[in-house]
Amino acid sequence: MVAVDRDGNMTTWPAESRAYADVRVSPDGKRVCVMRSGANNSLWVFDMGGSQPTRITSRHDVEFFTWSPDGSRITYWGGVDLRSIAANGSGDDQVLVSVADAGGRNIQPVKWSDDGKTLVVNLEAGGKSSDIATYSTSTSAGGKLKMIVESRFDEWALDLSPD
Repeated sequence: MVAVDRDGNMTTWPAESRAYADVRVSPDGKRVCVMRSGANNSLWVFDMGGSQPTRITSRHDVEFFTWSPDGSRITYWGGVDLRSIAANGSGDDQVLVSVADAGGRNIQPVKWSDDGKTLVVNLEAGGKSSDIATYSTSTSAGGKLKMIVESRFDEWALDLSPD
């Protein structure tokens, strides 16, 4: 795997020759998280300095992921529920939205708000349109999804405004 900066300088990272997808740079620009494709997709974090990668998931088939605003955690869809895990691979992952609360839909985490309290997600299920919802860490929201846009059309390519 190779990183190229804006001046065209290349840095080679110590990575096996495999299929990688969804490369995402950490908020501080010092690390990158990649999904390594395989029988069970897994997340790996690389230090931009070129150190050995750290595998941070192993039990779930990762499909989508995003960094927390402070870069300490990575939120991902594990095939049945929405989870969060420390970006350094320590500790257990935490279930944010259970399979029961997902209502049979895939939850694709897109982006956390800068304060880390709200996560914007795409919801998708076979035969249905893709919709937009939020997940809130506030106790009043109770870790539930709140629909923002739900229609017969596909809603994609969303982002949060800075405010």
